[in-house]
Formats: sequence, structure tokens, C-alpha cells
Amino acid sequence: MHFATFCRILALPTRTGSTSRVSNYWKRFKFNQTVLPTAVTSAVLVGICLLFVWARPVDQNEHMQRFGTVLATTIAKTSATHLLNNQRIELAVLANDTTQHPEVAGIVFYNINNEVIALHGRNDLNSSYPATITAEDAIIGYVNLFLEPTAFAPPARLQQWLLSVLSILLAPFVVLLGVQLSQRGNRSLPIVSVPEQPHSPQLCFCLFVNLHNQIALSRDERRAALEDALAMAEEVCAIHQGVALTADDRGVLVLLDQTVITAAQAICASLLLQDLLHEFETDGKFRCYLDEYLAPDNPTELNAADLTEIYAEEGFDSGWLLAALARSQTAQLSAAVRAKHLPHQQSRAEAFEHPLLSDIAPHADVFLIAELPEQQAQLIVNQGQLILGFSQAAG
Repeated sequence: MHFATFCRILALPTRTGSTSRVSNYWKRFKFNQTVLPTAVTSAVLVGICLLFVWARPVDQNEHMQRFGTVLATTIAKTSATHLLNNQRIELAVLANDTTQHPEVAGIVFYNINNEVIALHGRNDLNSSYPATITAEDAIIGYVNLFLEPTAFAPPARLQQWLLSVLSILLAPFVVLLGVQLSQRGNRSLPIVSVPEQPHSPQLCFCLFVNLHNQIALSRDERRAALEDALAMAEEVCAIHQGVALTADDRGVLVLLDQTVITAAQAICASLLLQDLLHEFETDGKFRCYLDEYLAPDNPTELNAADLTEIYAEEGFDSGWLLAALARSQTAQLSAAVRAKHLPHQQSRAEAFEHPLLSDIAPHADVFLIAELPEQQAQLIVNQGQLILGFSQAAG
């Protein structure tokens, strides 16, 4: 076979041809003296800038020193009242909450005589950051914070670095190709903007599911208990229209659509969830409190950002505390939820009394339902057996 015939089969230019397919296709790019130097210069300039940014060293010790000093000073100011009043339980809770962060390995509180008042986590690391606890300019104790060095280790950035360099080198040529091809004619369809539907606030039932024994559990045990509670809450939401989400280490928050279910059904949902968590093999002990909440939209239409903003609101603190006071396997509810009961159903809700109730919610009326009518109670039992049966079969 001759060389010219071979080139014609592969659509390659021959030594004598001047208008082959490859040459014609290459001429479409039109690398003139203005476009090509501009693309190369922009790639080199952006590459140099990014290399300076990515190659900047990260001082781990300086970062840990700044973080540890600020956090220890803040904890010292926050715990002054507890230490002054010798409130060991409050200091233990504060220590437990602080060590939930992966950067914190342990924390120890001392009184003025260097006696340990409360501690949590590890205290055998070299990365300790002490701070003095004062009250009215008088030293009343000390706090020593221990950080986890591995949490401050700089991430490996070699892969990101190589990908950035590759993107910088290819980006100008890709842009040039797009510009040249766009000159052949704009065939794109017009962009039609669809206005986003505005959110309409909607009143819903809000079920606080408090992890009652969170202090007695380790970090992994708490995480597993919350995952179990969230899984059971999602099963309940499949029966009663709603959405569930974990709220840090406090527990699970369940929002039920008030336009679909009644107050009686919301109470059944609370008792059903408690029965599921009681029968399910989990280390967590949970208590529930049912209230109302004005959600920014229908609970089933809320996105992840909306849910994150909801459980971060300060007004929810009393709801978690009331849930912590609730009795096991009972439906504790607010006066607003009780008012939406039918008249013959309201008599089942008795006033809830507790010594701490006046301190947590002095102006709120809390009620308690210990038992439901036989028909509703049997329905809850049947639903729980059905859900647990499917869960065990899937597991």
C-alpha cells in the first residue's frame, strides 16, 4: 500500500496535500499573536499566585497555642460562678460538653488549693493550656485544657496542588476553544428564570426527644444512641407526616405537619417513638416533650440549612429541659397542644408538677398523659411491632 493511500484512509494530510481535514480543523482555532500570549500569560500569573497561597506553611504549634489559650480563658470566665458556688455537677457537664469537640482531649478544674473539682477526658498530654479562674479580681481556682494534637495536623495537600496546576495549564486553552466554537453561531436556548416560591410560615407540632443519660455514655455510645433514635424517629415520620433531625448531643428533634395530623395523633407519635426506643437495642434512655413551633415552611419541605437553623435557636432550650424532666413512657405536652385536643380528650391530660418546673418555665403549663384509650394503645403496639419487624428483617 502506498503512503498516500494510507493517509487518505486515516484522513491524515499527505505530503503533497494542502487542504486535508486535520489542517482545516486546526486552522479553526486561529492562534494569533494576541490570543495565545494572553492565554499563556494569564496561566503563568494565576499559577504563580496559587503556588504562593498553597505553599504557605501552616504553623501547627502557633494555631494550637492561640486556640488553646482563647478557649481556656473563655472557659475560666464561664465557670467562675459554678466554681465559686462549688457546683460540681455543672462543672462536670461543662467539661463533658467541651470534650465533645475533636480538638479537645480533656479538661480539669481545680480549686484554690489545687484540688480536682471536675475532670473529663485525657489529662496526660503535653499540649496543656492553663487559665486562672477569678471572681471580683480574686483567684478562686484554675482550669487546665488539653488539646488533641492530631486534630490540628495540616491536611495533605499534594493532590490538590497537582490538580490546581493541571487546571491552571488547561483552563486558558479550554476557554480559547469555547470562544472559537461560539463564533460559529449561538444556538443556545434562552434561559428562563423560574421565580422561587416564597416560604410561608406554618405552625407544626415539635417533639423534643432528649437523650436522658448522655453524661453516662461515651462519645461513641452517644453517637450510636442518637443514630438509633434518628432511625426510629424517621420510621415514625413515615406514619405521621414530619421530619426528624439530630440536635448536637441533646437528642432528636421531630417536626410534625399540623395540617395533616391532629394533636391526638402527635401524642400517639410521641408514645410510639418511646415504645420503639424502649424495645430497640440501644444504650440511650430518652424522654419526650411535645410542643408547638412556627416553622418557616411545611416541615416536609424544609432543607438541611433550614433544619440546622431551627435546632440552633435559643428558644428551644426550655423545650430540651422540659423533656429532660419528663417521665419515661409518658406523653408530656404543653398547654397549646392540650388546647387542640377534643374536650373529652383533654380530661386525660393531668397537670405535671416538678420542683424545677418553676425555674425552667415559670409561665408555662405542662401536662402529662400516662395512658391512652385501649384502642389507641393497641394501635401503637401494632405499629411498633410492624416497624421493629421490618427493621430486624432489614438488619
